[in-house]
Amino acid sequence: MEGNNWRALLPEDDAQWNPSKLVSICIPCRNPSDNLSHILRGISFQSYPQELIEVIIADDGSADPVRITEKYPFQVKVIRLERTLDFGAGRARNAAAQSSHGEILVFLDSDVIPERQVVEAYARWFELRDDVVPMGLINFVAADNFTDTIFEEVFKGGSPSSYFQGQEIDEQIWREYVFERTDELTIEDSGAFRIVVGATLAISRQQFDEVGGFRELGLRGIEDTEIGFRLHLNGAILIVDRLARHWHRGTRNISGKQRETIMQAREQYITRLIPHSRYRDTPPDQFSGPIHTVPRALVYLAGVSTSDEVSPEIQTLRNELPNDYVVLCEDETHVDPTCSFVPCIAAVRVCKGTRVSATIIKKMLDLIEKRSVGEVRGINEAGEVLVTATMTRAIRRELHDGLPIADSFGLWYLTLED
Repeated sequence: MEGNNWRALLPEDDAQWNPSKLVSICIPCRNPSDNLSHILRGISFQSYPQELIEVIIADDGSADPVRITEKYPFQVKVIRLERTLDFGAGRARNAAAQSSHGEILVFLDSDVIPERQVVEAYARWFELRDDVVPMGLINFVAADNFTDTIFEEVFKGGSPSSYFQGQEIDEQIWREYVFERTDELTIEDSGAFRIVVGATLAISRQQFDEVGGFRELGLRGIEDTEIGFRLHLNGAILIVDRLARHWHRGTRNISGKQRETIMQAREQYITRLIPHSRYRDTPPDQFSGPIHTVPRALVYLAGVSTSDEVSPEIQTLRNELPNDYVVLCEDETHVDPTCSFVPCIAAVRVCKGTRVSATIIKKMLDLIEKRSVGEVRGINEAGEVLVTATMTRAIRRELHDGLPIADSFGLWYLTLED
């Protein structure tokens, strides 16, 4: 499949589908009031077979422990997390996922009401591939008067969409801008990961385990963006499914001052965890702030062993490259995206005896990021490839599909004298 063109995966309209995969719906919550009963009722109206749904509620230290007394046509499990300095949605989502059994993990927030076709819309994609990450739309609405009686009437006689029609709706326009610019994410874009929202998200258990789940930072928003970054690097196919519509109970009510405080708290982490140029203009200071620094690139030196004496050329390269470029010897294969998932933008391989400047390596990384090229090959005047910079996302996709990187993401040739 070429890049992120998920439309190539669309099944035939008349394709017969017999659901068989267990879906685990993971819901983090803290002091959920009546929101929890509404999302559980919304799940009970889902078109997906109820016997193939389980719900795991992670109670993240509610003042009154969450208890489910009402009976539902699916299994419901509540796990209690004691509040610590590490509390947050990421920690609760991980705990719910670890306690679940499904092949498909669906993450919903407790204050979200899903349309009846949401779970089915998500699950259909996983019949095609296990590396898809379908995401739905989330609309924020004032739902203070959305009583139990109204809820039953809405789902039995129609849908939340028809009920909320005509009301003031916050449709997350910032995501729509990204969808428009990338033709619904079908155009490959190195920054597409930022539209991932943990409140409306589906991931295969295999991929969730490969990338290591959510970061447990306790910071609003960053955990969603950061797992989106790792999923994208792991070769995930990001899909916007407009059939998977969710309604958030309550409008976004963060004041300008609150937003500024949140952004300041996020900034010191996001620049170290996400080496994309959108968030990291300059390399982080390795001696200050949080220590979760993720490298921008790994540079492998062929023919150089850790036991060899470091040559002046290698030492110069290490000195000239920013501190978020990690220079490795050929025998340091324990850190290699072809063997296991490594969350860096690219892997650079330098042929034995080749002298290459830090400027060239940084230029190759810029081409990968800004043009979404799968691999940049540095050649000499004779046309010999002496340096290759390969997008981690392309490496991981090739391992999954077995298709050459050139077919999926394309190649770029760069003269080393440039």
